[in-house]
Amino acid sequence: MRTLHSLLALAAILTAWATQVSAQAQLPTIMVLPGESWCAQNGYTKTVGEQTVCDYDQALNDPRMLQSITTIEALLKDEGLRTTSLRTANNAAADFALEEMLMDDENGNVAEKSELDLI
Repeated sequence: MRTLHSLLALAAILTAWATQVSAQAQLPTIMVLPGESWCAQNGYTKTVGEQTVCDYDQALNDPRMLQSITTIEALLKDEGLRTTSLRTANNAAADFALEEMLMDDENGNVAEKSELDLI
């Protein structure tokens, strides 16, 4: 519950900031993620090199975290802010990587590939 309060406080701060800059520029897209301390307390960590980092794939499968993120995203959207999810960002990165693989040369010409080649 403390995590939810922390996330709600962050959402309130971002909302206040966004309200001030909305007349000046385009609003940012906000991604709500679990905090590293929450991941550590709930066992959602992995070791990368010598560092222990949040394992977002596991953390985002926790129903409590999904509910918290959904609630916060709804609050942000109610204030007119745009949100995105980590899964959406990962899918976009994977799509971009596939497009880059299919480029035949530096000029951006697409290589002829069959469906079997893609598999």
